[in-house]
Amino acid sequence: MWFSVFLLAFLFASAYFLAIQGFTNSAIMCVLTIVCLALSFGTYEYVAQTLLIKIKPDFAYALALMATFIVPLAVFRVLLDMWIPRCSLFPQIIDRGLGAAAGFVSAFLMTGVLALAIQMVPWETGFLGFNRFDPEKPDEPTEVWLKPDRATAAFAASLSDGIFSGSQPFAKDHPDFITELAWLHPGPERRGVRFVVPRDSVSIKEASPLQIVYEKKGARTTGRGRSRTETSAEYTARDSKSGQVLTKVTLNLASEAQDDDSRHRFTPRSIRLVGELDGQPETYHAIAIADDDEPYRYVCAFQGEDDKAMKDVADMLFSTRSGGSVEVVFEYPERFQPRFLAYKLGGRAPWKKPTRGTPQPTEQTPSEPTPQPTPPPTDSSSNDRVSGVRVDFGRPHFGSRLPDSLAMTSYAGRDTEIRSGSLVQGHVHGYLEDQESGNKDPVSSLTVPQDKCLLHLVVKSLRARSTLGKALNFTVQTLQNYTLEDDQGNIHTPVGKYAIARVGGRDYVEILYFPEYAESGGRFGQFNKIKGQHFDDDSQLVFLYLLDKGVKAVKFSTGRKTVDLTGQNLVAR
Repeated sequence: MWFSVFLLAFLFASAYFLAIQGFTNSAIMCVLTIVCLALSFGTYEYVAQTLLIKIKPDFAYALALMATFIVPLAVFRVLLDMWIPRCSLFPQIIDRGLGAAAGFVSAFLMTGVLALAIQMVPWETGFLGFNRFDPEKPDEPTEVWLKPDRATAAFAASLSDGIFSGSQPFAKDHPDFITELAWLHPGPERRGVRFVVPRDSVSIKEASPLQIVYEKKGARTTGRGRSRTETSAEYTARDSKSGQVLTKVTLNLASEAQDDDSRHRFTPRSIRLVGELDGQPETYHAIAIADDDEPYRYVCAFQGEDDKAMKDVADMLFSTRSGGSVEVVFEYPERFQPRFLAYKLGGRAPWKKPTRGTPQPTEQTPSEPTPQPTPPPTDSSSNDRVSGVRVDFGRPHFGSRLPDSLAMTSYAGRDTEIRSGSLVQGHVHGYLEDQESGNKDPVSSLTVPQDKCLLHLVVKSLRARSTLGKALNFTVQTLQNYTLEDDQGNIHTPVGKYAIARVGGRDYVEILYFPEYAESGGRFGQFNKIKGQHFDDDSQLVFLYLLDKGVKAVKFSTGRKTVDLTGQNLVAR
């Protein structure tokens, strides 16, 4: 309320001052205000990022908006006062009336610029108590009386797309500028959270399709003393909505975007995808984030021990544990075309098309989708590093096709049998960069028996840190006791595996596939060149399993740990 009163007082005081100067002065001021408004909205981001962000980071955008508006306005007004003589050609009452009309337009736009600049400052409790959104009621925004901020932003956007158009219309980069600013405010419980970041402080490491996100009920503790019991967290899977897609994005945040204590704190709403939907600018914020307890589950809603209802994680504050890697999930219509990712106020990264990962599950069609390889994401937050590997949730898939980058045309082999570009069995390997110039028939798929389906289980090779952990991890990876259980109770051993890793500074590919040998109870050996020390964050490792059609994979075991796959809906078909 008091913020609205403050703006109305400024509006009417400015309008009155301009009205008493007469129509000529007010008309000139109106034209100058419109010109300077277009100039300001076209330049303030550049001024903030290049001149002010290192001086006053959190105030850079507010100062830039006011400076690029007020300074040209004052200069132009002084020059025109010197060059253009003034005289009134209308009776005083008409002159004052027309002056009031032109003055109100100028005052309204100036009030809007002031309101926007105030909302670009990270007030912990809001300016004069004003907060547009209450996290408890995110669907009920508070508006300023007469909405000068929304009207000014909309008018400036129309100018940048009209007579004052530049290389990029303002609305195309800021489809809903007011809401964007509103969700960036840290609030009193988020003191110390950085508001403005440098433009190049965020980059997209990877973008890939995702199948499901989860609603999580946190772990609960009941009772005291010996009667104390702990209940583990519960996860409820949620598919994407009809006509929507889920995309997981891995971000790298530079140290320049850190808070004062060298940590990255943010809300998923402060991470946004900007693009076009049916030719119109649109934006979508992140709806889920990698879970602390299960890093390969992406949680979109959370219910804590003391909470009565599920809370949308988009409104919660998160912090990176170490480094600057963050994994979030976006949900948007299939027709949406992202252009860039925005982080807080200022950060921006060009969109990386999700050409890797697993397609959304569909009915079997004669033409199989071609899976694209995706390096498993960084898992710096997990304490379990002695189980050999960990399943990369959201990426397992069925099919006979190999990723396009694994189409081998230059390779060495052992015990290989290849028919029409399909590997029946054997061991092929070679450097990735040699495949484009190879002269052998490409190996682009694996031969699958007619009554079976081939599961590609994407995993992450783990690295232990302690001496004991390294010994346990080495034992697990040497034994390769990686089994899969289906819903019929059958236990399956791998029939093959393939990997991409850096060996000697070059990307190396190895494919092992012995379905008959493995199904009869045998175990295939290790890779020829790729060893455990070669697997890093940019490597890929995939196990292969043959399942009967119609069965569902429900559990994966490393010999030390069993992973529940029920929520992945891995039905062989």
